[in-house]
Amino acid sequence: MRILELGTSRSKVIQWFGSVGVSIGPLARTEEAEVVRVSIATIAPGGQIGRHATPAWQLFYVTEGSGWVAGETGEMVPMSAGMAASWKPGEEHGAGSHEGLVACIVEASVNPVAHFLERA
Repeated sequence: MRILELGTSRSKVIQWFGSVGVSIGPLARTEEAEVVRVSIATIAPGGQIGRHATPAWQLFYVTEGSGWVAGETGEMVPMSAGMAASWKPGEEHGAGSHEGLVACIVEASVNPVAHFLERA
């Protein structure tokens, strides 16, 4: 077993797509045939990840706090800890928070939630 100190020391403030008050840090990544990237995003109170198209399947899992996500229509859907949103490759999306939130973001070349959707 190895214990890793990941914390926020590896996080970087991002401003892509007009994002405000957002820092993202890598958690895990592969570059094999099935690409997987896992990051932790911290959105400060009043912050947001600007709208953009995702290049891969994406899962946005809120682990702490509350906020909103938006998909193709731009409708802001409330989110809280324990909830997740999924976007398909090329889908325009964004996220934000009035109070602040922490989310785990999984990007993959295959749908990371297909298994759950088959059972729904």
